[in-house]
Amino acid sequence: MFLFYFLKKNPWLFHGYPAVSLTHEMNYAVWWSGIGLFVAGLVFFRVAQIDVEKRLAFGILGLACVALCIDEIGSLHESVARIGGWVALAPFAMVFGAMFSWSLFILYRDTRTLWTALLVTLGVGVFVGVAGLEFIEHNIIIWDATLRRLRLIGEEAIELVGISFLVIGGLLAYRRLRHRDPAAADAGIISVSAVLDLAMRYPVLSFALFFMQTTMAIGVVLPHSNYLTEGNVLSLYPLLMAFSLGLYCFYRARSYSGRAQLQWLGLVLVLTSVLQIFELYELVGKFLLATTGYNGAALQPPAFWFALLVPWTMSARMAVAAGVMQWRDVIVDLVLIGIVLIAIIPDLVNPDRREFLFFLFAGFIMFSCYRFIFAVTRRDELQGSGSMQAGY
Repeated sequence: MFLFYFLKKNPWLFHGYPAVSLTHEMNYAVWWSGIGLFVAGLVFFRVAQIDVEKRLAFGILGLACVALCIDEIGSLHESVARIGGWVALAPFAMVFGAMFSWSLFILYRDTRTLWTALLVTLGVGVFVGVAGLEFIEHNIIIWDATLRRLRLIGEEAIELVGISFLVIGGLLAYRRLRHRDPAAADAGIISVSAVLDLAMRYPVLSFALFFMQTTMAIGVVLPHSNYLTEGNVLSLYPLLMAFSLGLYCFYRARSYSGRAQLQWLGLVLVLTSVLQIFELYELVGKFLLATTGYNGAALQPPAFWFALLVPWTMSARMAVAAGVMQWRDVIVDLVLIGIVLIAIIPDLVNPDRREFLFFLFAGFIMFSCYRFIFAVTRRDELQGSGSMQAGY
């Protein structure tokens, strides 16, 4: 942001800035900040999973962080403020305030969680400050261009610092529990992902989220897409599902017989989560056009959508090889994905709806990937349990 605002811009920086800018929506920077909040939520959920005495307090903190992640990626508070003004945000502020206040009260009462409480307080304070800067942005005109740019840089920078406070606060609480979970000593992302192992055990939960995303897409978002000019609420399911499946694969690879295969699939899924960001495709297209003269036809919708078939193919192949799925099951899923694609292709003539349609398509593929991965890891777990019982 500093290079772009205050130094001479070369053509590549000018074209590449929207893909990494914190002041734009649906780009890598938004993915990073949203995933940071999501990881904070996972850490607090993992602590709640172990710390029975403070389970409710840490669970509420985890829920609040995931809600902030949804807001960050979907730009929900901007949409609410645009429709109902800043007053419309008051109920949401009250709910979040109550959630954080009650949880912090519980943590402050115990000296063992004092540092966690302090860091969470600092993080919440930062977000309140960011809200104040956003209020200035929308209600107070700053005529000086330099001050406007400095305000933007400061706002986005301190927001990232606030996310870091939440993550570090959660990790301190997690490491405190290493006497109950030895893996907590390193406080690594794989050990934190143990909480995803619990969530992935319930296909009904994943289907319910998938059903909600599809229903919202067809019944609410697509008919009113002109009101949603910032962020994309439909990106949440495929983006977070791909990231969660990636971490889940890393976690389960520790005990899976085909460890390397599951690790590679986890890496591809995390990269798939990053590539849900639309502007990255546009950035690559602009780069190819500038350097080779190629017009990027393969990066235009729906051509680049087929990149999503890479993790899907890897998941399906692994499920068939493990004997938990038959080729006919894979073909059924592929036919359903094709039907969805055929149904939405005629609507691609409207450029304002392409991004929403992409995430509707991506949601189908990510749920299919979950089915294959769950079947493989579930069978591996059952076989492991059977071996242990036989040995006993």
